[in-house]
Amino acid sequence: MRYASLASFFLLALLSPACGASTEDCDVNSTASDLAGDGATVCGADATEVNEADWACALTAWSAGTPFVLRYASTGIDSVVEHAWVSDGSRVWILSQDSEDSDIRPPDIDGNECVDPVMESDWETGYDVLGCGSWEPEGNHYQVCGELCTDCGDPDPLPFDP
Repeated sequence: MRYASLASFFLLALLSPACGASTEDCDVNSTASDLAGDGATVCGADATEVNEADWACALTAWSAGTPFVLRYASTGIDSVVEHAWVSDGSRVWILSQDSEDSDIRPPDIDGNECVDPVMESDWETGYDVLGCGSWEPEGNHYQVCGELCTDCGDPDPLPFDP
């Protein structure tokens, strides 16, 4: 099993050149690993659907207060969305990066903070996953990495500043 640290994930994203002024290296996997920091448990693999073993890995780490990164991808009609659940051992964030329009605009990463995380049973899959009591920012999302896109949705994303 590979390890990376989740606790410093968002702080590093703000300070790192990969997610500061440059959008060339705005990649959800490396951003998640940087934010998680050294020693975090890495669960799941990028470019694959999440499965029960991936969630079990993340839940074990979360229950122990250990930093983790759970990475997976989902395929839509016209794009692939890469996801990462990231924890620093106390806080949990969900990041996503969509490949749609990547040929016409630099990649970016959207995110939310998972407030009051809790283990819950997923009725579709039948196994336990991590759920959130609420999301921050409520009704919106953070622009974790990349250029702030003011034409990408309503409301406009907020700059990430933990």
